[in-house]
Amino acid sequence: MNYLNVRRITSRKGILFLLAALIMLTVSCSDDDENVVALPGIQLKNNTSFGQILTDSKGMSLYFFANDADGNSSCNGPCASTWPPFLLEDTAIPAALSPADFGEITRADGKKQTTYKGWPLYYFSSDAKEGDILGDGVGGNWFIAKPDYTLMLAKINTQLVFVGSRGKTVYTFDNDTENVSNCNGGCATTWPPYFYGENIILPSTLNKNNFGTLTRADGTKQNTYLGKALYLFKDDTSRGTASGDGVGGVWHIITKN
Repeated sequence: MNYLNVRRITSRKGILFLLAALIMLTVSCSDDDENVVALPGIQLKNNTSFGQILTDSKGMSLYFFANDADGNSSCNGPCASTWPPFLLEDTAIPAALSPADFGEITRADGKKQTTYKGWPLYYFSSDAKEGDILGDGVGGNWFIAKPDYTLMLAKINTQLVFVGSRGKTVYTFDNDTENVSNCNGGCATTWPPYFYGENIILPSTLNKNNFGTLTRADGTKQNTYLGKALYLFKDDTSRGTASGDGVGGVWHIITKN
């Protein structure tokens, strides 16, 4: 056997060894893929009933709980079996959503849970497949998670009240007239007008026809309920509080009957 033939045989053996290694690697990867569980991510899905909603990476719907007014989860024990908490493990977030809107809390059991605009996110155990929205409206306290609610409902001091999209309590002023705000100047500093947008998007248990928008004396916009202008209160420094209720006998929270 001459030197040239030795080099050819060695080359063939090398090629065969490389091919065998590639086959083994491919099989190994295939076996591993079968056992891989996709990390829970977040995405926006278009739903025929609710428009854009928040779902996990597999399209399973996510929910807000009105009892989580202060930003902590009040769903524990058996409640958490029916409404499993969602944890965002995949940091990829759709471009339409802001990473700043997402947070993380530690639950009473020590486990982590993802929040959106301060609202803890949950699954509903009866949702069996992608697109199911069976949890919306359950008990009057559970709502499909949307990125664009104009107003939300939150349980504060045993009452279900109107709050802003980030959980701050919303008020009305007795001295206002229909579709006219009489709170200007220093008053508007203490009671900032609430405006989230003219396209009113609400939880399913609220009637959109009861809400609207007015133009203030300074030309800015303000959302309304039954013709009454809506405000926040500057002393409500954290979500889930309603320290402005009853101030001066003219400022009031709005409760859902």
